[in-house]
Amino acid sequence: MSTLPTLPASGSPQRFPQSCASISLGLLDLLDGTLPPPPSISLSVGSGPGLLEALFLRRFPSRSRYFFGVEVVTPPGRQKVNRFLAEENVIEVRGTWAKVGPSELEERLVVGGSSGVGDGGAENDDDDDENEKEGGGEKGKRAEVKGLVFCYPRQVGLVREYLAESEAVEVVVWIGPRCDEDSFGPALEAWGDRMEDEEARGVLVEDGEVVVVYRRR
Repeated sequence: MSTLPTLPASGSPQRFPQSCASISLGLLDLLDGTLPPPPSISLSVGSGPGLLEALFLRRFPSRSRYFFGVEVVTPPGRQKVNRFLAEENVIEVRGTWAKVGPSELEERLVVGGSSGVGDGGAENDDDDDENEKEGGGEKGKRAEVKGLVFCYPRQVGLVREYLAESEAVEVVVWIGPRCDEDSFGPALEAWGDRMEDEEARGVLVEDGEVVVVYRRR
């Protein structure tokens, strides 16, 4: 894994060559304050090099077992796109058109749970037991995805499919260029209510970019 950069304490958005979006501490804090808390699962769809996701988990390590980047599987013999995010926090799908299914999610949860990702092993067994009790003891219920992050997505159709087929999703965070709002906005607004807008422009990300939060209607 590549070394993670340090974000400026001033909170100013920082541009990195490995990330489509500029990143700030405020953006990471918004994600933590907006996405459903553990043990709810959140996915960052199209995580690419994984810089945003890795910085988020470094700042909020308690989410490490419940937050995953989604990226297309790398063909044999080629260098993986992911450079920053721990392998146990990456779910690979077959193509840009593919979504994370229950089997891929369950498999990753088993791997993450057995290795104690971000939580320190046996000391957290009691916490896991409590999480299962909260979910009625149904592991399938624990594995429900309730938060989605789309950072510079390319396909409106994929966003629509995730929203249509993810019945448990409560919150969606969309990060992208302002010029893409006309393309992605209708799909998101048909699904939920827009919660964040002007206060996020030019503060959490650079001018010309926007961060918007949608909650299920």
